[in-house]
Amino acid sequence: MKKGYNSIVQRTLTGAIFIAVIIIALLYSAYASFAVFGVAMFVTLGEFLKITSGKTIHKSYLVALKIMAVGVYSAIYLYAIGKFQITPIFWILPIVLVVAIGELYNKGGDTIHNVSTAVLGLIYIVLPFSLINVMINMNGEFNGILLLMIFVLIWANDSFAYLFGVAFGKHRLWERISPKKSWEGFIGGGICSIIMSWLVAQFILDGLQTEMLGLAVIVTVFGTFGDLFESQIKRQFKVKDSGSSLPGHGGFWDRFDSFLFIIPVAMIYLQIIN
Repeated sequence: MKKGYNSIVQRTLTGAIFIAVIIIALLYSAYASFAVFGVAMFVTLGEFLKITSGKTIHKSYLVALKIMAVGVYSAIYLYAIGKFQITPIFWILPIVLVVAIGELYNKGGDTIHNVSTAVLGLIYIVLPFSLINVMINMNGEFNGILLLMIFVLIWANDSFAYLFGVAFGKHRLWERISPKKSWEGFIGGGICSIIMSWLVAQFILDGLQTEMLGLAVIVTVFGTFGDLFESQIKRQFKVKDSGSSLPGHGGFWDRFDSFLFIIPVAMIYLQIIN
């Protein structure tokens, strides 16, 4: 009983600190946000590579990948704040070539697996985190409120999907990948996200009703796909948690799995409607 209580306290405390750090960063400055999400990107990528790379990738190769990831992340940040003119998204292709060339020096490795893992890490993890810098620095001015509200929708969706799933869950959503997820939880989380989006539009982001409603749908649908995608990878590699960086919550990848699918789609959506 005491062990279970301590686990709940630990999970609650870690979750509160995690949320507080994100809120403070997004309300404080572009530099703070850059630093916080840069650390999150670096740790998440490390967890992803550790799970998926296997034993065929040399440690120095992984270090080089992380350095290149920091370079891409920093370049997109500088572009977002107007300090860099060349669109850094084009850097990904040269980096892919560097990865492919580097593989020539990896004796006995699985070339296709190694290059594919590196490229997926750049596109799946580094790019979404980098897009944060673009979203919060649109029009040359820092404003983290919209991204913070997206996080609010994610947290609301996750919390109520869990509660509805526990209380009413009978029909499995995707049993092969995640046996605990249910349609009832998915619908409950979606309804809560939509209600939360209305409240945000009414009392925080006045005049953005359409934007917030669309973001609520994106959070519900693509957040679920993001969660399932990570679950499938972990199931394939027989891993329960992506890491132990966040006591009671697993790793950073576990906390940002839905976010990695949401941000790119949200960016495209906001560009289209605006």
